[in-house]
Amino acid sequence: MLKLNDVTKSYRVGTFGGQLLHAVRNVSFEIRDGEVISLIGESGSGKTTIGRMILKLSPVSSGTIEYNGTDISTIRKADLKDYYREVQGVFQDPFSSCNPIFKADRIFQTMREEFFPRMEREEWNQKLEDTLCDVGLNPQHILNKFPHQLSGGQLQRFLIARALLLDVKFLVADEIISMLDASTRIDVLNLLADLKSSGLSICLSPTIFPWGTTSARDR
Repeated sequence: MLKLNDVTKSYRVGTFGGQLLHAVRNVSFEIRDGEVISLIGESGSGKTTIGRMILKLSPVSSGTIEYNGTDISTIRKADLKDYYREVQGVFQDPFSSCNPIFKADRIFQTMREEFFPRMEREEWNQKLEDTLCDVGLNPQHILNKFPHQLSGGQLQRFLIARALLLDVKFLVADEIISMLDASTRIDVLNLLADLKSSGLSICLSPTIFPWGTTSARDR
């Protein structure tokens, strides 16, 4: 499904950009349909940068990233919406991923207008309710609340639901449990395992603890 070929990301730093800093250097790996792979490394090792390049939030300096055989650098603005229907990301800090002045129902309504403008309201409401229930959220307890009124675990589930509404096939999960308590981490990881069993491919950057990691390459 996804293939990185000698991907490098470099930045110009120093006076007048005279020095070259390699954030990611010559990274290659593949992720198949329905597979979970973990990128393991200490803070600053480039895990988030790889996720941002997969999501086309940051351009590749050299090398290629292919999604279903297509070099994503060739995807133009007019076709980006189709790409994001299948590839989405959830990041480390859930509170920074939502507009704090919008309630959850407003955020989902914006998605409907952008990606499902022809879907009838009743059909959309049912799709939204089913998706929230799939990630363990009660729609009546979520839709009328602002992001700051939700717990960290609820908000991460909310963001996963937002991605799943697009029927995504590939999810970048960048340290999504690092800001959660221990019990909630297990719940979110179990949710990702359930999604994997339904066919979703996941690139996971787990939090590293002193005694090891929360995940390893799918066994």
